Amino acid sequence: AVYPVANAEPDPRHYLMDAKGLLTAMLEIERRGWDLLGFYHSHPMSSPVPSQADLALAFYPGHCYAIVSLETPAAPEIRFFLFQEGRFQEMSVL
Repeated sequence: AVYPVANAEPDPRHYLMDAKGLLTAMLEIERRGWDLLGFYHSHPMSSPVPSQADLALAFYPGHCYAIVSLETPAAPEIRFFLFQEGRFQEMSVL
């Protein structure tokens, strides 16, 4: 399942998951006995690589972070990263 969580930041160039939305999603995942696989967000005007802000907001080691670039709207690009030991490692997804 995918649980969209609103951006609590008014500036679309930044993101911060809405605390209430995140808690609701986490409680639902726990209620179902599921495992959280990861998170996703977009970079509307840049490539799909983790930024310094992404690193500062990465609070879940061992989880996947998917970043979708909308730099070219007709051809969105998505890349996946595993966050562990304080850094992102790109993942190969087949």
